[in-house]
Amino acid sequence: MKISRELKDKLINGTRNERVYLCSKNFLLFCVYYFIDYFTYSLAPFHYDFINDVEDLSMGKITKAAWIAFRESAKSTFAKLSILWNICYRKKRYIGWDSYEKTNAEMALFDIIVELQTNQRLIADFGHLYIEQRSEEEKKIKRVSQFITNNKVMNRAFSTQESPRGWIYKSQRPDMIILDDTENFKTIISNKITEKIISHISELMAGLSSDASILSLGNYIREDGVINFIMDMTKAANGRVRFLPVIVDNKPVWGDKYVLTDEEAFDKNKDLKDRLPYVSLETKKRELNVNNKRIFEVEMMNDSASSGFLIFDRRKIDELIKFCDIPKEDKAGFLLWDEFNPKHRYALGADTSAGVGRDANASALIDFSQTPNLLVGTYANNRMAPDIFGYELKRQGELFGGCLIAPELNNTGYATITSLKAIYPIDKIYRKRQAGKLPDIADKPTDKLGWETNGATKPEMIYQLKSAIEDGRLRILDRRVLEEARKYNQADLEELSGIETTRHFDLIISCAIAYAMRNYAEVARPSNIYEPIPYIPSEFEGENLKARLTPNFGVLPQTQKEYERNEYE
Repeated sequence: MKISRELKDKLINGTRNERVYLCSKNFLLFCVYYFIDYFTYSLAPFHYDFINDVEDLSMGKITKAAWIAFRESAKSTFAKLSILWNICYRKKRYIGWDSYEKTNAEMALFDIIVELQTNQRLIADFGHLYIEQRSEEEKKIKRVSQFITNNKVMNRAFSTQESPRGWIYKSQRPDMIILDDTENFKTIISNKITEKIISHISELMAGLSSDASILSLGNYIREDGVINFIMDMTKAANGRVRFLPVIVDNKPVWGDKYVLTDEEAFDKNKDLKDRLPYVSLETKKRELNVNNKRIFEVEMMNDSASSGFLIFDRRKIDELIKFCDIPKEDKAGFLLWDEFNPKHRYALGADTSAGVGRDANASALIDFSQTPNLLVGTYANNRMAPDIFGYELKRQGELFGGCLIAPELNNTGYATITSLKAIYPIDKIYRKRQAGKLPDIADKPTDKLGWETNGATKPEMIYQLKSAIEDGRLRILDRRVLEEARKYNQADLEELSGIETTRHFDLIISCAIAYAMRNYAEVARPSNIYEPIPYIPSEFEGENLKARLTPNFGVLPQTQKEYERNEYE
């Protein structure tokens, strides 16, 4: 998309009408004539892709485009110029800039106003498209929330933290949206914030004009976050996704601006005249990667795995996945990779759920007598009620010598533990330990059954599991567990136990609980504590007996208070 000599002559020496007409058809001509000061480096090949996307969005050839490009790629600059193009020719009537922080959107609109008010070439050909007197106090504020141009184009700043309902100007709904800075290092640390932004964008799509165009800008910080959602949404609409790291095939993608090393930059810059110097990406990396943070890899290379947001080392987990194997046996959904050895120490960890098709009731069995320890068995069922899960855990425990079982003590865990303690030896169910530093206090069992996952225990158990897996002390052959590990991140670590989310890590949590039992598991031995609950027919006759023995899949049998009150009655 080069500009021919003939077109250049028309731009410079032609009439105003010829120039305005040519620029209405060609976004590149509009940019280089009215905003020549922006082009301090020669355009890179991907810039012509940006220009082509802007033209096709304005003409309706596509409705969505996403530029997931490195920092300093000029994506925001071309987005602002696209708004100015649409304003000048009134191609769009209601333009919105939508960011997580509204101030960022307001600053973008302020930059557009400055061009409309001060760009003499623009004013000479299009007149004063925006005139508004501002007080001295207002002139100090470098942002604006909304403005209407003299040719009746509404421009407005939005935030993803606001509801998109009611975005309408007279009878016009937004017909051009820039989604920028919808995901950053603030938003990625919370699944709730991420889901809220995704919900905002989904709701926004439903309230746009039928001929609306959406241009999304961003960096790939979190692989399952907002930007990933935007890319999927764009592809689903047959839009265009530009995924641009700064280096491809060991070459900078913007060759007129960047070189790889300091040495290259020195050699090229020492004799330069009448142009800006080359930028060394080696220097850029040193500037960005401070305090052990890999910002260069994230924001310049679109490498989300380098953000420090993932808990487990992605590269190590991917290597371990290569050695995964199919289970040796499937005992009614309990997948096993080894046989029971009565001389070995086993423990079973369990993550409970409501069993309504979302989070699963899951368990993981570890053999602590092998070196390295082995994840022997796993189980997951998202349709089983939590009280019935207690019976399933009993079955699994008895298959391995009546081993130690540690069900998670969360909202649904009370139902699981209530049913389990009635049918399984109580001394084989994990009891919560006391916290403390004194030897006579620390790590002593309390009367409360089950493993309690909270703000203190969850990070500890996850990082202990991480260390065991990555150091080779725990061998995992179940691919599903490692797949959960490779996706598990800081936001998941901060989720409270028992809260239903769209992200499910039931197997990795079960595995972490089971590994936390390594100091408590014992070789199989008979229990002297368990006594079956006697059956008394006089108390359970007729319909009452039928009702008590029929599992209630829809309602938890006990609340937390009832569980604590009845635990040892």
